[in-house]
Amino acid sequence: MQNYFSFFELPAKFDIDLPDLIKRYREIQRVVHPDKFASSPERERLQAVQYAAQVNDAFDILKSPLSRAIHLLRLNGVETEKNATISDPVFLMQQMEMRELLEVAATKQDALTAIEEAIDDIEGRYRDLLGEIKDMFSEASPDYHKINDNILKLQFFDRLKNEAEALLVKIENS
Repeated sequence: MQNYFSFFELPAKFDIDLPDLIKRYREIQRVVHPDKFASSPERERLQAVQYAAQVNDAFDILKSPLSRAIHLLRLNGVETEKNATISDPVFLMQQMEMRELLEVAATKQDALTAIEEAIDDIEGRYRDLLGEIKDMFSEASPDYHKINDNILKLQFFDRLKNEAEALLVKIENS
């Protein structure tokens, strides 16, 4: 498996300096951008396109905390399944309650405000869980399987937020 941190000469860790990542990305892109190889032989042009695509993929993965966490797990031999189920009964109950809350919010007189409040709540829970994941990755011996469980929860919040935002757009356009 390709270590995307190596493209940017960064240590493979969760807590990264995002402005530094962006700076390194731009520096690499200036050097390897396919336009710089427009008059080069076809093989060099193809290599430039492939390398630029890999750098773009690496950047996209590392700039997103969720994708970065999944990448770190994979580097440590733990595969995260996007549609895996969560066995935490408390979290499962919380999921049901949050979905219900969103459904009820959509039917309220002031649905836009209610959905925006739900989105704020989802984002708050997302940030809190992301903070926990950050702390777990920084431990001397991270429990990657426990981190994986939290990533599954984070993916739920991400999907729920997207659903809430789509609902918001639907109501705004009605």
